[in-house]
Amino acid sequence: MNAENEMVDPNRPYTVGCRLAHLVPDRTHAAAIEDAVTRVHRATFLATELANLHLRRCLEDHTAVEELFSANWLTNIYNEVTVGQGNPRVIAALRQTKAQHMPTFVPPSRTGLSQCIMYECRNLAAVAANNVWMHFSKRVRTHVRHCLALDETAYAALTKEQKTARRLLLLQLARDILRNPTEAHAAPTVHHPWITTDPSCWPTVRGGWWRDAQTWRVTRATLHASGSG
Repeated sequence: MNAENEMVDPNRPYTVGCRLAHLVPDRTHAAAIEDAVTRVHRATFLATELANLHLRRCLEDHTAVEELFSANWLTNIYNEVTVGQGNPRVIAALRQTKAQHMPTFVPPSRTGLSQCIMYECRNLAAVAANNVWMHFSKRVRTHVRHCLALDETAYAALTKEQKTARRLLLLQLARDILRNPTEAHAAPTVHHPWITTDPSCWPTVRGGWWRDAQTWRVTRATLHASGSG
């Protein structure tokens, strides 16, 4: 035993990786765990596929998307792609999305998995909210730059001061797209019509996404997309 190992407290809890068969010697119990894990993984694969398709459909139809950020509501997606006892709530829009856009599949059983599924729903809702908070504003800025892009010749003709003013304007326009509807615009008045009435080349957020207390909240969400994906 080397000096480093001699300094380790033998009573300290620690984690050791091992095969399930070593941890759970009863083969019946191990088989039940493996079956549950397999069913949860399959259900999550199908549920996230349906959620992705339904989100795209909502964007194309200009309908609200805030329910996709609710863990409780996400259980409806799992119910739609699994089978089990009882009569769970049927969301007509979800069923229509599945019928129109998902290929035929064999749904796994959700029997005995309610706690696991709820955990997955909470995780998916948290990941979705974090992705919006961390990345959505960046993507809006990218759309604004793309929409108002100048060719190389035009950009090279700008003075240093004009380039600085242009960068500031692009940031202001992105902020105004994401602003709380009760807040004042940051961009000059001449650009306000573009922000509110020209959804042809960027996703428009109407009364939807803004930063408040370090989070992005979805309220009265109607996220309009141009079809860019």
